[in-house]
Amino acid sequence: MLAGSKEEHDLYISQAIKNLVKEETSFNLVNREAFSDWMGVYGYIKEELEEASEALVDTAEEHEKLWRLIRNNAYTPELVLRTQVLVETALEIIHEAVHVAAVGMKAIEQLGGDPFGKRQEMD
Repeated sequence: MLAGSKEEHDLYISQAIKNLVKEETSFNLVNREAFSDWMGVYGYIKEELEEASEALVDTAEEHEKLWRLIRNNAYTPELVLRTQVLVETALEIIHEAVHVAAVGMKAIEQLGGDPFGKRQEMD
């Protein structure tokens, strides 16, 4: 999607992310061991969250490095290289977040419920 409002584009991106999560969930359902209980789900999600957190820290560090280069009037090639590294670490955040969501959806599907259904309100 190249044209449209900001809201339309945001919806498009959200749907693309959901599609990635669905693909990852399908892959995990076929190629990974099934969950037998919610404790296993918790542990697996915790591991993925730790990886996402590390990627977030890496991205923040790259952002600070970029700022130092900007403040010191670095040459454009240095700025481009540092920004490329920042982009790579930001993509890793997305990658790990997709894993977190896919593990959750796999757990819902295997341990009860419809992962794509309407969310039930909790008390």
